[in-house]
Amino acid sequence: MVNFLKKMRSELLEEKLNLEAEQSNTQNRISRNERFLQKLREEEDLTYDVFSPRRKNRKLQEHIHLLEEEQKELLQNSEEAEQNLFQLDARLNELDSVLKGFRKQEASSIKERQKVQEPDKDELHLFLEKNIKGLLQKTELCTKLLKVDPNRCLLELSVVQKTLEKVQELLAGEEASDGGN
Repeated sequence: MVNFLKKMRSELLEEKLNLEAEQSNTQNRISRNERFLQKLREEEDLTYDVFSPRRKNRKLQEHIHLLEEEQKELLQNSEEAEQNLFQLDARLNELDSVLKGFRKQEASSIKERQKVQEPDKDELHLFLEKNIKGLLQKTELCTKLLKVDPNRCLLELSVVQKTLEKVQELLAGEEASDGGN
């Protein structure tokens, strides 16, 4: 899931870069168009015939009109590109927050797994305390049962032995984890 989101983010970033380049080209064309229109308008003012009142060059007027139409289209395209960039930024921000949430969730699950794998010192202390009390009770029972029921005594001693082995394993694991830190 995270890899898919990362891929999606890189695609959005690429699209954003393309839009920004397109926007920059459009802005350049707008400014060139504006300068050219300005020059044509100045030329139009100079082309008045002194002897014929207000007769203008038709080709020049048509060219100015076409450039003005193109300028309107360019401005409209520029506005659309800005809106698209704004939407892309919003999508990228949303995607970044989702990725950040996944990373936090992944980090917390790693911590939880480590917690499950390595018992807490308090938990270990409680476990040992409980088992030591149980072991003491079983050894007292064995001393009383030794003469009365030796088979039962052997059974209780095997339980004590298994419990001690389990405690020894836990302590060995705890020492290994402390030694690794």
